Amino acid sequence: MSERRVVVINGAGGALGAALATHFAAAPDTDVVLSDVSQTSLDATVAGLTSVDGEVEALLADVGEPDQVEAVV
Repeated sequence: MSERRVVVINGAGGALGAALATHFAAAPDTDVVLSDVSQTSLDATVAGLTSVDGEVEALLADVGEPDQVEAVV
């Protein structure tokens, strides 16, 4: 049995974050945690994931706020 990995992507609602989310969500044995300050952008990224191998969790978070970063982790 292989081990799963978890990839956290901050800024997942932007172009680069969405591209990374698409890549890692499709990777074998990989779960992704996505965060962004914009719920609309975050929702669009999640909706755009067409190939998902593991679990996807999306959280609204501002990386400038330590308590929100802790919640993501």
